[in-house]
Amino acid sequence: MIDIATIEDLAFGRFGTFDVACPVCGPTKRKPASQRKSVLRIWRLERSFATYHCARCGERGYARDDYGKPQIARAKFERRLAAARAEAADRERASAAERLAKALWLWRQRKPIAGSIAGKYLRARGYRGVLPTTLGYSATW
Repeated sequence: MIDIATIEDLAFGRFGTFDVACPVCGPTKRKPASQRKSVLRIWRLERSFATYHCARCGERGYARDDYGKPQIARAKFERRLAAARAEAADRERASAAERLAKALWLWRQRKPIAGSIAGKYLRARGYRGVLPTTLGYSATW
């Protein structure tokens, strides 16, 4: 298990994805080149949390900084998540209103199908029933 301090040293305090020498299996290798081979991938996007996986020895896991007050980080995460959900709901409401306005506009632009070229088309295609008043067409398309 690799701790967050070791990951901090291996990543030189930076954030991102890094390939470095594995501190677990690297020292056991005989050749210096094999000891320095970059086989450990580190994903570090936050200061207090990182995940890692070694392609050579299979060591994998995560490291986190427990003294960094995880409750505060959790509360911050929950606030950000609630804000993101609220923003998504607002976007969805705006999108639904826009779609409804478009549907109403199209409904108001429709022409009755009875006695029109569209009605004649349906009759020519074999429809013999009553043409409902809810059927319409747009002559502008």
